[in-house]
Formats: sequence, structure tokens, C-alpha cells
Amino acid sequence: MNFLKKIDIRSALIGALSVTLVFTLMSSRGPGASDEITCKSITLLNNSGGKSITLQCNRDGNGGALRCYNSQGNLTAFMGTNDEGSGAHARFFNGTNTETCLIGTSSAGYGMIDARNKDGKEVAYLGSNTYADGEILVSYTNGQKGLYVTNGFLKSYNDQGTQTTYIGTTTSGGGTMQAFNSSGTKVVYIGNATDDGGTLQLKDKNGTDIFTK
Repeated sequence: MNFLKKIDIRSALIGALSVTLVFTLMSSRGPGASDEITCKSITLLNNSGGKSITLQCNRDGNGGALRCYNSQGNLTAFMGTNDEGSGAHARFFNGTNTETCLIGTSSAGYGMIDARNKDGKEVAYLGSNTYADGEILVSYTNGQKGLYVTNGFLKSYNDQGTQTTYIGTTTSGGGTMQAFNSSGTKVVYIGNATDDGGTLQLKDKNGTDIFTK
């Protein structure tokens, strides 16, 4: 009797909940167990109680996303539907929340890889352009493009954005190599002539012919 008197209401509730939990776990392993989890978000915590991984629907209901965080709570990886709903992409960040790489579908609906430096500035791009052709773009840290490659030709630029070389196919279908000075004036041309033969042209800094062969 003394032992029974020591059982208070709280202990009884704990016992009842424990029994219920046991039966729930046992029943979940048996026939008819659900194969789905239905919810709006799932959060996994690290040993310190901070969020480590989240899986949730986007606020506007447009798809969902998986996010990973480091021990400081900074976002390190994102994989999910893009803001426009035109496709999915994966984004990667350094330890200070700066985006350094994006792989996936652009807002216009084409594939791309976008690499950035530690300050978040774009330095390289590989993907499709608005004409549905493939292209590669390499940029300086000041944002000016340094190299551009697409179907049929390559262009290089100085850090002021002035074109310095062109190597590729001409509008007539022949090949050419062209050099430009720091002002953007063409000073060297090597390639196909109008008669489909070869030609070499040299010009001064103002673009005036000084030699043609």
C-alpha cells in the first residue's frame, strides 16, 4: 500500500505514454505500415542544437529545397527548385555565406555552371546562351569579361573590356586570326581573303594599312 501511494498522477501519465509509444513502434513495423511522411518541413539538428539540414517547401509553394549548414549556422549548400520555377539548381557557399558555385537551370530555362571567387564575383560561366548555343565566359575580378568562347569563335579582352583578339570562323565560312590594340583598333589580320585564298594584313595604331599580302 505504501508503494502504491507513492505513484502520483505524473508517474501514471509517463507510464501510459511509454506503453502507447511501445505499441506505436511495434505496429509501425507490421503489415499496413505507412511508407510516407507527410509534412511541410524537416529539420535535423547538430550536437549543439543548431540546424544542420533542412528539407522544406518554398514559401510561395513553388517546389521545395534541401539546405545544409555548418556549425556556425551559415548556409553551405542548397538544392531545389529555382525562384522562377523554371527548373532546379544546386548552389554552394563558402563558410561566410558567400555563394561560390551554381549548377543547374537558369531563370530562362537553360543549363549552366556559374563559378565565383571568394568574394562572390562571377569569374567563369559554362552553359547555353539566349541563342541556344553553348558558351564559355571567363571574367576578371573587376567584372569585365576576359575570354568568350561560343560556336565557331573565341574572343579575348583586356581588363578594361576592350577586345584584343579574335580566332574563329568568318561570316563567309573561312578561318581567321585577328589582333587589336589597347584601343580596340584591329592591327593584324591573318586568314581567308575574298578569293578564298590566304591573306596577311598589318595596320598601324590608327587602323591604316601598312602591309597586305
